[in-house]
Parts: sequence; C-alpha cells; structure tokens
Amino acid sequence: MSKRTYLSGSEKRKRLAIQKENISKLPKLTSFFTLEETNRQTEFSTSLYQGTSKFESPEIGPTYNDTTSVLSSSAPNLTTAVNTSEFKTSSLSNCDLKNTHIIENISHDPGTYCDDILTEVKRDIWILKGPEFFQNKNSDFSETFTCFSDVCGKTKTRSLTRNVFTRKLKNGECVERSWLIYSPLKKSVYCYCCRIFNHTITIGNTLSSSNGYKDWKHISNFLMEHENSSLHKHLMMKYVSRSKTIARVDNGLISQYNAEINYWKNVLKRIVAVVKFLASRGLGFRGDDELLGSQNNGNYLGCLELISEFDPFLADHIQNYGNRGKGSTSYLSANICNEFINIMGKKVLTTIISEIKAAKYYSISVDSTPDLSHVDQLTFIVRFVKDGKPIERFLQFLPIEEHKAQYIADTVLNFLENLKIPIKNCRGQSYDNAANMAGKYSGLQARIKEQCKFAIFVPCAAHSLNLVGVQAVGCVTEAVAYFQFVQKLFNFFSGSTNRWKILKECLGGKKVLKILSETRWSARADAINALHNSYNHIFEALLLIAKNTDQSAETRNEAQSIGKKMEKLETIILTKTWNDLLGAINKTSLSLQNNTITMDIATKLFASLREYISNARNNFDQYESAAKEINPNSDYKDKFQRKRIRSTRITFLEKPSETVQLDGKEKFYVETFLPIIDTLNTHLMQRSELYKEINERFSFFTQLQTIEPDHLKQKCKELADFYCEDINTNELNSECSHLREYLKTFKNESMDLSILAIHSLIKADKLAETFPNVEVATRIFLCLMITNCSGERSFSQLKRIKNELRTTMLQERLTNLSIMCIESDLLQILDFEDIIEDFAQQKSRKKPLLT
Repeated sequence: MSKRTYLSGSEKRKRLAIQKENISKLPKLTSFFTLEETNRQTEFSTSLYQGTSKFESPEIGPTYNDTTSVLSSSAPNLTTAVNTSEFKTSSLSNCDLKNTHIIENISHDPGTYCDDILTEVKRDIWILKGPEFFQNKNSDFSETFTCFSDVCGKTKTRSLTRNVFTRKLKNGECVERSWLIYSPLKKSVYCYCCRIFNHTITIGNTLSSSNGYKDWKHISNFLMEHENSSLHKHLMMKYVSRSKTIARVDNGLISQYNAEINYWKNVLKRIVAVVKFLASRGLGFRGDDELLGSQNNGNYLGCLELISEFDPFLADHIQNYGNRGKGSTSYLSANICNEFINIMGKKVLTTIISEIKAAKYYSISVDSTPDLSHVDQLTFIVRFVKDGKPIERFLQFLPIEEHKAQYIADTVLNFLENLKIPIKNCRGQSYDNAANMAGKYSGLQARIKEQCKFAIFVPCAAHSLNLVGVQAVGCVTEAVAYFQFVQKLFNFFSGSTNRWKILKECLGGKKVLKILSETRWSARADAINALHNSYNHIFEALLLIAKNTDQSAETRNEAQSIGKKMEKLETIILTKTWNDLLGAINKTSLSLQNNTITMDIATKLFASLREYISNARNNFDQYESAAKEINPNSDYKDKFQRKRIRSTRITFLEKPSETVQLDGKEKFYVETFLPIIDTLNTHLMQRSELYKEINERFSFFTQLQTIEPDHLKQKCKELADFYCEDINTNELNSECSHLREYLKTFKNESMDLSILAIHSLIKADKLAETFPNVEVATRIFLCLMITNCSGERSFSQLKRIKNELRTTMLQERLTNLSIMCIESDLLQILDFEDIIEDFAQQKSRKKPLLT
C-alpha cells in the first residue's frame, strides 16, 4: 500500500490562486437575464417622491419602490390588524420592518458609521432619527484636548466646547446649529446633511469625511465658511425635502409596527395584573397542567380565563394563541409568568432599598423558623423613617444551616453588604431573648455592635412581656395546676362532638372554650376570658353530662371530677384574677405589636401596666366577693381539712414559740395570690428597665416647654456624646432652645409633644434646614426597633406561600413571592409600563415591545 503524500504549502497556495482566477472568469448570474434599463431620475420622479424638491438626489429613488408596493398591499389590512386580535407578524413588511429593528438598536454616535458613503438603508435611518439624535452636544468634551505650537513656540491646548453648537448673529441673537453633530468615538464633529448626501469621497479634516473635523483652533472660522457654502445649503434643502417624503412613506409602517407593540403590551398588562393579584394574596400559580380550558390548569391560567369572559381582547388572544404548544409565542406560558414574578419581586426589593438609603438610619430584626421542606428560613426586617413616620419592611428569607451567633452575624453582614446598605448607618437591632441572639458578650447583638457601636440592642417588647407571664405562671404550684385545669376542661369538651354540642347549647351565643398555647399568650387570655364569661353555663354543662346515663361511666366520672374543681372558691378567684391580669397584659401586647409604635409609647405602656398590676395587689377582697357571687356555697378547701401541727425540735438555748398556721383565706392570699402579683410586678420592672433607659436619653424633647436651660444643655450634651458621629452638641442645644420658642407660638395647650409629633411637625413645616440636628436625633429615635413582630407575621405568610403543595419551591421564587405578598402595598403601585419595559430589555423577545 502506497504512502499518502501531502502537498506543500506553496503548492496549496498556487492551486488556490488558480481556483480563484477560474471563479472570477465565470459570468454573473444576472448576465443570464435581460434587465430593462430605466432612467433613475424618471423612476424617482414617478415614485412616492413626486412633488419633491429639485435638489433631490437621483440615486435615492429606487429604494422606495419596494416600500410603496409593501405599503399599498398591507394598507387595506392595517385597520383589521389593529382592531382585531388576529394580528399576524407576517402581515408586516419584512424588508422594511427589519430596518425598523435596526432603528431600535442604532447608536447615538455618528462615528460608528465610518463608511465613506452611507448606504440607502443607513441614510434613511439617519433621516428618520433626525440630527438631534446624533448631536451629543451635552457630552463630556474633556477628551478632545489637542496641543499645538504658536508663532512663539509656546505649546497651547484647544478643545471642543458647547459654544460651537450655536451661531451668534450680528444683532446678538443666537441660532442653534442643529446640523452639527459630535462623535464621542472619533472625538470629532460632522455636518449631518453633508455626511448623508455628499457622495464625493473626501479625505482629510472635513465635516463630511469618515474621520470628521477636529481642528479646534480654527473650528469657529471653518464652521462659518461651511454653513455659508452653497453645497451645504443645497444639501440642507435636500434633507428637508427628503425627510418630508420619508415621513409620509414610513408613517404607515411605523403605525403598523406600533400597533403590534401596543397589542402585545396589552396582553402583558393583563398578565402583570394577574401576577399582582395572586402574589399579593399568597396564592398558588400553577396546577396539574397548562392547558387553557382545563379544570386543573391552576390559578394563573384560571384567572386569565375568568378575565377573558368579560374582556373580548383577551378572549380573542386566547382563542388565536392559546394551547399552540412549544415554539409559538403567546406570552401565556409558565416561563413568562416566572419571569414577571422575578422582575416584580426584584423591583419591590429595589424600591425598599432606595427607601432605606433615602432615610439613611435604620434598625434590623432577624428571626428564624423551619419551613415545610425542613429548611431553616431567616427573616430579615428593616425599620426606618419615611415621610416623617416609622415603617417596617420585609427584605428577604435567607436559608441558614445553624443558629450560632457568629454564623448568623456573618449572614446578616454579608446580606447587607450585597444590597449595598451600609452597616455604619444601623442604629438599632431587636431580637428575641434567646442567648445566641441577645447574649451580651458573644450573642448576635454583641457581634453587630463590633461593626457599628451605635446599633443599640432593644429586646423584643412582646417577647419580654410573654416571659413575664411565663415567670408568673410558674412561680407557684397553684397557678400551674390552674392552667392545667383550664386545658383539661377544653380537652374534655372538644374530645367528643356530643359533649361539644351540649356545651354550645348551654352557652347559647356566648364564646366557647379556647385552647391554651405555649407561645401565644393572647390565646391564654382568650381561654380565661371565655371561661370567666360563661363560668356557670360551663358548670351546668358538666352537670348535665355527669347525670346523663347515656354517657359512659368514665365520662360521667371525669365530668363530676372537673365540676368539683370548678366549685372550689380558689378556682373561681384565680379565674377572676387571671382574667383581669391577662386581659391587661394582652391589650398591652397588642399595642406593642403595632409596627409603628415608638419607644416613648412602649415605655408608657410598660409603666401603666406595672401600675395596674400593683393596684390589683389590693383587690383581693373584691375578687373574693365576686367569686362568691358566682357560687355562694363555695369555700376554701382548707376549711374542710383536718391539719396536723408539725412538731419542731428546739435547742437548749431556744425558747418555745407559737407556730403560725395559715389556713383558708390567709393561706391562699399569702401563698398563691401575692406571689403571682409580686412576680409579675418584679419581672415587669426588670424587663422594662432597658426601654426606660433608652427613652430617658431622648425624653427631653417632650419636655422642651418646661425643662430648665441648664438641664436641657446637659441632656443635649449626653445625647450628642452618645451619637458623636451624627449630632453636634452646641448646635443641638441652640436648636432645642429655638424649637422651644417656636412651639410656644402654637396656642393649643393640648398639643401633642411626643417625639413623633415633633418630627412630623419639622417635616410638615419644612424646618429640617432650621433644626437639622433635632431632625436627625428624632429620626434616629423613631427608627429604633421595638419588637420583631413583623418577622413573626412574615412566618405566617411563609406558611401560606410554601404550603404542603408547594414544598419543592426554589429559594429565589420563594423570596420574590414573599416580598410581593408581605409588601403588597408597594406591589400595587408598581407601574405596568416599567415592568413591561424591564421584561422587554431583559433579553431578546420574539415580539416587538419597545418603540
């Protein structure tokens, strides 16, 4: 077998040259056809350009012959295409609308078209855009500096200035040189008309060459000579005439093109509306299939079908484009829906971030809970001041893998850094009272303080109040046994539908029994209130069950046992006591859970609750009397029990003493009632100290009309020293004195002087420039987080969005749907046009959406 041989490089080049020579000798394809010679000037004059100026170029006529035929053929169907949903892309002129696509993406820089002679297509585009599109007279001319030497040999510099774009007449008036355009790429200027219509190939420093003109030393004289030249005036007249003709030709195509844009925009507006509706309510989108007309196509397509019943436009669109399958553009698919969810979610987040940056100072709150897919979700809440009022916003759910303080701190700091929110502007942080969050030395709050010393920690007031109740319930066994009795009572009736029916018949229209909760203390208040308001009716239901022979012996015995417990005077007194105490605590807790509450209001709520509980300490006799009114035959259990006096051994030096024996009322009062009240009071005082301390730092703002000047100066110094990077001591003192005099001008003696009212007054009267330090101080105070209840509410939305049927949802989709649901007020004000524009610019679309 012979070995294969290869040609050398020289031989290959020779053969390639011979091949090219042979190809060049072949006749062109057009040589096989007979072409009718036409006079270009005649064709131009008989085309759409009839009646144009005598300065028209004979070279531009044939370009629009095809356009004429396209327009004439498509014009009869134009109204139909606009008014009906049977809008076909093929009805548009391919040969001319592809030029319209070029118009969308054309550059503002004339230097990008560096051909010596522009093609007809580009010339038409330039005329459609007009000289203003390419002028760039507001560009940065700092890069146009050139150096030259004068007659003395000194080096001087010149550059293009904005003055060359105007011509000053002899009478002092200025006329715009609209024909002069600038190229940032070439760093030179051109004549718009000469660049379009001058077909002479020019080389050098001229206004019509591909390189333009850049002799800045002689620019003024050169422009004067150019605009007075006959060629420039001739080409200007040609441009005016040509632009009028092109406007007539392209108006039909452009209106048809715009009609298609409006059609698809109207489709997308309805899609955006459906996405807004479903996302704001936390509802699911997709079903078992994606077929229009199916009963299992989900809420998204179902809503579109519902709208189409009353919207002929959408009905026609669904009829013409629905269920066409992959490859057909309808903008009704799940992918388009997901893109809009992503765009709208990010737009809401961007809006919140801009609000935070505008407010500057903010506080943070984080908390975590596992979702149904067993992923620990960390909710991130931010509080700041907007329009003179505090506001709390949800940012995102962050998946975390552990609960160590350092890990959570890194997660929080990285998240803020990614959003470009400076941690140095953080002025507060609020978490629950867990050790990893509230730890003074190594907790999350301590690690955040290492990054920003002004981020003071405020424990969640609602959690603190719950912990006060937990301590009070666990202080004595009688209190623990009482709540066990309440839960047992609920379990007894709810364990059987028959017993529950008997209970409801005895209650009439009153509240039924409620279950207790370990975490929600409002549930305990509701349970005790229901028992208190229907005590005798519930006891009556127990008696009916105990006497009903149709019930089992076990059930009758349990009903009798619970009934005996209810007959005891101690149980009735505890019901009266806890109903009052938990009612007050619950009302305070509900007020604290308001996301606009301020620190001074929270401090007053704690103080008033302490006062109420202290007064309840002296109301034992009233509780006892009210209990005996419910059951006059009840009495203390110790009264019917025999007591054995315990003997005590005394030493030789001790004297025998009388043993104090408490029974009945005294024993219950000393060993049960007082410990509950005192425990509540003590822990409430301890938990409220921090809030009081923070409030004291700012409280002098509410006392401006009564505070002494020396005391005011001292308070201003303390506050300014604490926030040394935000407030000036002397200026704050001066502004407070000035503000005091300003407040005196208001003759309303009952005027609200809370810090929120003062800040709102400064904003409303536009006095931020007069009292800048007061405005900053009050803004910092208002942005302090009081509770992390907004985070708890976000968990409720999390369980609605990521429910049992949606556990496979990805994190990005969960984040976008969550922020749209939780911050639905921002979602509703999003502009449809902005959303659709973002959708169109995100990537290349098959249908036109941008004009």
